[in-house]
Amino acid sequence: MNILILNSSREWGGNEKWSLLAAAGLAARGHRVYFGCRSLLFKERAGNAHLTFVRFPLANQGDLLSVLTINSFIRRHKVDVVIPTRQREYLLGGLAA
Repeated sequence: MNILILNSSREWGGNEKWSLLAAAGLAARGHRVYFGCRSLLFKERAGNAHLTFVRFPLANQGDLLSVLTINSFIRRHKVDVVIPTRQREYLLGGLAA
């Protein structure tokens, strides 16, 4: 399954830790996991997890550029599931999917 996890945070906290652990766990089970973020923070903390990091603007809840970019990514990579992890991504990811 192709999975896109979205997290727009620029600081580390519980939600960020959970989303990275969930992504690594899904990848370990054989899923293709893309981690959509706007900060390299996640890539730095991922260690050797088999994740593909994708940078999206994720500027605010009304960021039309992010919606279009995420939608294009979903179509191009045949993403089956989008997992938004914060309030901002609920709207952007939902519209894009």
